Amino acid sequence: MSSMWTEPEHISTLTIPEPAPFYCQLDEDHFFKWLQEIDGVKEVRGHTAGLTVYLSVPALSEPALRDLIGLLFRYDVPMSFLRSQLTPKNEHWFKDPEKYWYEKIFAEA
Repeated sequence: MSSMWTEPEHISTLTIPEPAPFYCQLDEDHFFKWLQEIDGVKEVRGHTAGLTVYLSVPALSEPALRDLIGLLFRYDVPMSFLRSQLTPKNEHWFKDPEKYWYEKIFAEA
């Protein structure tokens, strides 16, 4: 019997850099629980380059993207990969230079 790894069904993915070390097991448990509770997140899998988040949607909704931004900001995870979520529909609020996340997403190299 083969135990071959298969990707879950998904529409798109995000690759999140490995979060900073967690302070305790419950801290790590909460991070993953909160991440998986975000609307549009189907599954999360770890790998050597970080985490792959499998999405059931092509782009996260505004509330879901705001939740993800808040979670990543709280855990000090590099966020420039979120540029892939920029759309003409969300640009007016998502790419607002006055928002607390702007520097971490759009100004970092």
